[in-house]
Amino acid sequence: MINGDDVRDFIETHRTTIIVILAAVLIVLISILIFVVSTDSANIKKQKEIDARRHLLAFKLEELFLPLEPLQVPDVILSRPLGQIWKKEDVQRWYQIPNSNDRNTLRSLSQAQINEILESIP
Repeated sequence: MINGDDVRDFIETHRTTIIVILAAVLIVLISILIFVVSTDSANIKKQKEIDARRHLLAFKLEELFLPLEPLQVPDVILSRPLGQIWKKEDVQRWYQIPNSNDRNTLRSLSQAQINEILESIP
């Protein structure tokens, strides 16, 4: 075990060395504290500059939302007016029922396009 007398003798013989070591440790701790405080204040200044730049570049809330249109559309449209209804003459003139030959031609053209698309896929 350690005796109190041995500790007192060690302190008395190495007093200057102990004081120098404690002073050095104290100086290192104080310098670390000063460094931390100075870097924090520099970071705070940089952060304020960054915030100021962001504020200049930021959108205003009014710019994000579109203003109301000057002419409001009605909320619900229950019906719309019917267009012109075809007469029998119009049907005979403009509408033609495709025959099997036309359907086969259309089918082969469509199949050729499909095959060309599928062949181009790696």
